[in-house]
Amino acid sequence: MRYAQIPHEALDGLPDLNSIGLLAIMLRHRADFPFKVGDVIKQKKAIPGPKLGERVAYGAMTTLIQHRWAARVKYMCGRGHMHTAVWRTAQQLTDDDLRTIAEKYTAGTERILHCKGCSDDPEIPVRTVIRPGATLQGPWGDYEPIAALLAPDGRLHDAASAPVPGIAGTGTNRQNTPSPQVAPDPANPGTGAPGTGEPGTFKKNRENNSPLLPQAPQPRSEEEEDESKPTEKRPSAAGIVAEATGATPAEAQGVIDRLAKAAERQGRPIGAMAAYVRGCDPADLARHLAAVRKAADTERSRAAARNTSGAVCSEHDAVLPCRACRNDVEKLGDTDLAAALLEMHGPAERWDLAELLNVGGVR
Repeated sequence: MRYAQIPHEALDGLPDLNSIGLLAIMLRHRADFPFKVGDVIKQKKAIPGPKLGERVAYGAMTTLIQHRWAARVKYMCGRGHMHTAVWRTAQQLTDDDLRTIAEKYTAGTERILHCKGCSDDPEIPVRTVIRPGATLQGPWGDYEPIAALLAPDGRLHDAASAPVPGIAGTGTNRQNTPSPQVAPDPANPGTGAPGTGEPGTFKKNRENNSPLLPQAPQPRSEEEEDESKPTEKRPSAAGIVAEATGATPAEAQGVIDRLAKAAERQGRPIGAMAAYVRGCDPADLARHLAAVRKAADTERSRAAARNTSGAVCSEHDAVLPCRACRNDVEKLGDTDLAAALLEMHGPAERWDLAELLNVGGVR
């Protein structure tokens, strides 16, 4: 029987079962396994029963990073292809560990890695040089530039490798000595069988064969993703809506606004909108799109009704809405005349200026 081992520090210190489960999946694999959260999501979706959502899975990864069980680095190889390296460990990362990881991705550092953009065969590693701009996500929260982290006033510049003993999150035991690292059986690393890995034996996956730290248990890392086109961008939330429903860009943004407002009313603000929209039922998106189009039709009808009186601009002698007034405000940035005309005639008569200047909440 095969099974994964989880450190007691993780079982006692992590705040939710999702992160514990993800850590178990991460640690069950051998050091050179190309682990990706997206692959876990796909594998779980194929199993009957409640589905693992992207927000839950990636949220669990964020929790592991915040509690020092993982770290992520985004960097660019010498030819401009983006990569994300995930470092995972069976013993919590100290600031000294994080500093050592960061130093591996400083500008000009030479690395050997697999890159689909640099090699005709993605299984053949290539030698490259790290470009400036690499960022590291650690327990502090968001990604931060590695150059800033290692600067004289950076949070990792004076990182100490001797954490406080007996405190959860430090990666040490009560004697302030490194705990043995839990790993697959060293004699048969592909099995996931129980065993205690020797400190310093975990290797940087698909990049080099050097242990991370010679005197401490080693985190493991994998290339989570790489992109052959440095300028390629992931679709935006509005782009996903447009592709799923056939909406125009403006209509798609209207759908996004409705989703955001609905979530705020329910007290559950949406963090990553693109990921949220990607998981929405197309029927729900179509329903929101219909509401957006109905609101636009209503507004056009109201605008048409306003113009039936034949009212004209006293300054430009043009039928409302006055294009000359709009041009002054939108293209020339001159709001003085529009404001004066609005004050003279009032928002009821010069509704176009009230809408243009957003006076009194008129839209």
